[in-house]
Amino acid sequence: MRLVSSARLRLLASAGLLLAALPVLGQDAPESILPPGFGDPEPARPSRPAAPKPASPKPSGGEPASPRLDLDIDGDTSVSGGGSGGASVSRSAPVAAADGVTEEEADELLDAPMMPDLPPSARRPVEMAGVIGPEAQGLSLEAFGDADGKALATVLQGIRAPIASRWASITLRRALLSRALAPKGIDPADWAAERVWLLVRMGEADPARMLAQAVDADRQTARMRDMALQAALASSDPASACPAADHAPGAYKEAQWMLARAMCNAFAGEPAQASALVDSVRDKGLARNIDTLLAEKVLGAAGNTRRSVKVQWDGVKKLTIWRYGLATATGVELPQGLLPSDPARLRAWRARAPLRTAESRLDDADFAAGLGVFSNSAMVDLYSAAHDESDPAERSGKRFNDLRKAYAGASSADRLEAMEALWGNEAADTLAGYGRMVLTARAAALIDPAGGAAQADRLITSMLTAGLVGQAARWRDTVSSGSVSWAQLVLAVPGMVRSLDQGDVTGLDEGSSGKRAQFFLAGAAGLGLMGNAATGAAESLEIRLTQEDAWTRMIDRAAAAGEQGSVVLLVGLGLQGRRWADVPPQYLYRAVAALSKVGMASEARLIAAEAVARS
Repeated sequence: MRLVSSARLRLLASAGLLLAALPVLGQDAPESILPPGFGDPEPARPSRPAAPKPASPKPSGGEPASPRLDLDIDGDTSVSGGGSGGASVSRSAPVAAADGVTEEEADELLDAPMMPDLPPSARRPVEMAGVIGPEAQGLSLEAFGDADGKALATVLQGIRAPIASRWASITLRRALLSRALAPKGIDPADWAAERVWLLVRMGEADPARMLAQAVDADRQTARMRDMALQAALASSDPASACPAADHAPGAYKEAQWMLARAMCNAFAGEPAQASALVDSVRDKGLARNIDTLLAEKVLGAAGNTRRSVKVQWDGVKKLTIWRYGLATATGVELPQGLLPSDPARLRAWRARAPLRTAESRLDDADFAAGLGVFSNSAMVDLYSAAHDESDPAERSGKRFNDLRKAYAGASSADRLEAMEALWGNEAADTLAGYGRMVLTARAAALIDPAGGAAQADRLITSMLTAGLVGQAARWRDTVSSGSVSWAQLVLAVPGMVRSLDQGDVTGLDEGSSGKRAQFFLAGAAGLGLMGNAATGAAESLEIRLTQEDAWTRMIDRAAAAGEQGSVVLLVGLGLQGRRWADVPPQYLYRAVAALSKVGMASEARLIAAEAVARS
């Protein structure tokens, strides 16, 4: 076989970009949350393969062989390449030969196996690819037990992020990042790919990239490589896709991977090869001009390609993850007209984009915190950075001044006044409003209960967003029985009450959604605080706590088997929705009961308290 330099090999690469985003699911009936393929009887459980073959399974609903470059960021309900508009790229598109290499030799070399990047001692087992272990709040090694991997993959594909519960989203993120053994019946690399893709849809761009990088590049399947590119674009870090691009097999001969290879060549100090690949994509008409220009912008930032690129958005009618990722990575401002009207995941991605100023990220950070992507400490750090980067003469009236006063005001009254200014009129059931509650969590813990009774509901809500249960418990003698703040403490604080009767639950106000008392009952019953009173309270509030469907049977079976990971995934499926009003109360009951049964009572309590606060 003729020997060809690695630089030439880079000229021979191209592949496909898989892009979609899943919209929020409106739940008119409990059964509607289940993705296709679920129901009775329970799916068969094949034995764990000894040596899984590196082949990508067909996801439910069917995915096209050639996904497109220009799908919307908040597109259809499945990963799809269908629809009108945009350039459709064929996998059989010829790759330009270079330096005397014929197309036949190019195909032969592209299909040749890559040499391993790492010595055997440094290789990581793909069967337990993950980022965190039990020592860092990850799940245990056997968290998925004997669960069927393909069934769980369908659960992940069926979660239409965002999830109504911030604490459920945080718990789900931990499960997805855990170094737990892949469930049986699915290729471990494909299992990692489904986890990466869900993290991207949840707005968790950085964790998604970290998880993708936890799979050795030469052990990635085609779907894993596609998802690695998704994570790289969502996190505005195209260089992180280079391991996947370098190992893309010869079947990938599409504009997305050709441009990805070009960018990686530029990062590696090979501008000539990078420019040749971009020119090949443009000459063959394999991508829209804006997508090629953005790739050239990356080339110019990465190395000396001697190309001056000016990106103009004239005629561009929609934003894609490709356009978002490359534009944000190079500091190109996105036109406001291209931003979706309510893009939760996009706002979370923008909140952590490193080339944007801290102050420009504050509004997006409120959304990210409401989703569970940003913690209280991350929010305080961002607001502090916005203060530090601002001109002292222009700091008057800025939000970060209110935050400083909320934490370091001269008196409790001053601090409370500053928190009220930060909260404004935003309700806790909105992402931005709840994000402001996250921002003030530790400031709220500094308020003396004796001086903050008038704002007890919001202060306790704020503290519980950061899991400050001990600090919130100081208010138990201050709050009034039957109030919203009392109900939150009953659910969040272990031992707050021994039991509840029907009147304790039905007397709670209905809140903005009309479901507050129902959620209080569901949470209390799931935690075992209602006893025999649950039946009468449920009849009074007109909900059927014990109603069964395919989802309830699945989560009950997972809890009975002690499959902690399966329970968390099913909780994410059951509690999906933009607001708590989208969640059936009986699903909260099952979720709280299942989490408590598998040793996650703390998470169950915080989810239940959140439901009461935000409904």
